This record gives sequence, C-alpha cells and structure tokens, in this order.
Amino acid sequence: MNPIIINMDEMSDSTEVYSTRPSPVFAILIYFLTGALVLGLIWMALFRIDIVTHADGMIRSSSTTATITNITAGTVASWEAGDGEYIREGQVIFSVDPAELKTQETSCIRQLENIEERLEILDAYYRELGGEAGALDACASNRHYEEYKTKLEAVKINRDIVYADAGTQHSRYQNNLSNINNSINNLTAQQSKLNQMIADIRARTNSFAPGEVYYHTAVESYISKYNYTANQYDIQIAELEKAQGTAGFPGEGGNTGIQAPADNTGAI
Repeated sequence: MNPIIINMDEMSDSTEVYSTRPSPVFAILIYFLTGALVLGLIWMALFRIDIVTHADGMIRSSSTTATITNITAGTVASWEAGDGEYIREGQVIFSVDPAELKTQETSCIRQLENIEERLEILDAYYRELGGEAGALDACASNRHYEEYKTKLEAVKINRDIVYADAGTQHSRYQNNLSNINNSINNLTAQQSKLNQMIADIRARTNSFAPGEVYYHTAVESYISKYNYTANQYDIQIAELEKAQGTAGFPGEGGNTGIQAPADNTGAI
C-alpha cells in the first residue's frame, strides 16, 4: 500500500473552515423554520379552514323538466302558459274542466245532508228514550224516521220483557225471604223447646203437654231412665251396706262408708 502525502499548506483554508463556528443568525433561522413547520403540521391536524368564494351566477335545476301535479283529477280545459315561458309564483298555468268537480261537490253535499238528517233523528231517538214523549214523531219527515221508529218499538218490547222478568224475580226473592224467616222462626222455637226440655230433665219434671208428643216423650224417657238408674244405685248401696254390716266393719260415725250420690243426673 503506497502512502499518501498531503501538503499542509494546501489544507490551510479547509482547516479554518472546520475550526470556525457557524453564525448565530443562521442557527436562529434554522430553529425558526423548524418551529414554523411544526406549528403548521399541528394546525393542519387540529383545525379546518373554510374556503369561501363570492361570485355571480344563475341557479338552474339539475333536471331539464319539472312535474306539476294538481290536487284534484280532471280534464285540462285550457293552458295559460306555453313551453319555455317564465312563470311567477301564483300564476295560473292551466284550467281544469269543473264538471267532475261539480259532481264531487254534489256528492259531498248529499252526504252532508244525510249525516245531518241522521244526527237529527238520533237526537230525537235518544230524547224519546229519555222519556220525552213525541220527540221522535216530530221528525216524521226525516228519511230515517221509519228505521228508528222500528228500533224504538223493539226497545219498548224488550223493556217490557225485562220488567216482567224483574217482577217475577222480585216475587221469587220475596218467597225465598219469607221461607228463610219461617225457617229462622222454627229454629228459634225448637231452640226454646230444647232449653225447656233440658230444664225439665234437670228438675225431673215434665212441663210439656201430651199433645207435644216428641218433647213430652223425650222428657218422660229421660226421667224414666234416671229413676231406673237411681233405683239400681239404691239396690247396690243397700247390698253393700248389708254386706258391710255382716262383715263387722263399721264405717266412720257408724256409717257404712258408702253413700249414694246426691244427684244422679250425670248418669243420664
């Protein structure tokens, strides 16, 4: 490898350039341009600029034809504007033959009259139902009079049937109420008789007349059973006293120590 020989005198200018510091103005200019570039990028990313242009012009429809519609159908009688003419707002463009409109108007008038007559007869019908006699007959000239007269007669017939059914149901209710009252009275009388029968059994008397067969027989049966039971107790007591006296075991106070119950109603 051959060595490179450099003359130091020839490199004096380059060495001065490398050793010299750049101018501060140049550095400031570079920083300013860099900052302006960064601010521009931030503005482009976050903000929007509206572009407004002022100019004179003419507005035209994108379509070459315009469709005109009319509220009502009919035959066109005459044209008031030709093709290509300028028209103003509110200007008459064409006229429609009124014959069909007249027909529609006549039909609407007839419908209106029919509705008014029906309202009139309905008002009279409801007043007649409310008790205003002759309200429906006052509209005898109405075309719907016969229809509502027939309805009124049907309502009256149904009302009479309902009233008749109501009267029958009322009679049935009264009969049922009377039967219930009779049943209550009978039960009350039976309760009184039973209370009297219990009192007679406790007193061992019979206050019922022989004509009251059920109660008289029941009390006599209870008293007979009581007397029979008491008699059986007396016999048993006598036998026990006799057996005790024979065995020679006198009870306290000279009694046998066995006594008959004071009241034998519990055996009944």
